[in-house]
Amino acid sequence: MALLTGDIMPQTSDNRPAFTDAPAVARRLVRAVAGMLGVVSLALTAAVVLGGRRDWQAALLPSLAITLLAAFVSLPALAWGLFGTYYRAVGGCLVGMVLRGLVTASGLLVVVVVWHRSPLAMLLLVTPLYFAQLAAECIVLVRALRTNG
Repeated sequence: MALLTGDIMPQTSDNRPAFTDAPAVARRLVRAVAGMLGVVSLALTAAVVLGGRRDWQAALLPSLAITLLAAFVSLPALAWGLFGTYYRAVGGCLVGMVLRGLVTASGLLVVVVVWHRSPLAMLLLVTPLYFAQLAAECIVLVRALRTNG
């Protein structure tokens, strides 16, 4: 009955910040994404150079550029989500994923249609980079949520 009259407010996590150390989590997020993309980029570069196929070598630089642009566009949305409630953190993750997907898909389309790069090579080079960024984000955010929860 007290809940109906407004005497006692139920304790919810709606107003509680998702991350108590949001600036530190944001720095770890940027470092993890940059490190993971660097490692995967070096591995892909070595594989493409050793493979020796011209169409794959021509697709390597545009795929790296698309991935870096997608990371640059999606990280601010993720960082924005870190400085709010749990709902805002989830929203930031979703907005970041949508932005990354849109930039990646439109970048692939432009490179394949305008510069006539191999669609298969572009898709297969961008995919591990896309999932590397997603894995780095998930690792940092899950660790931060687990210590904060």
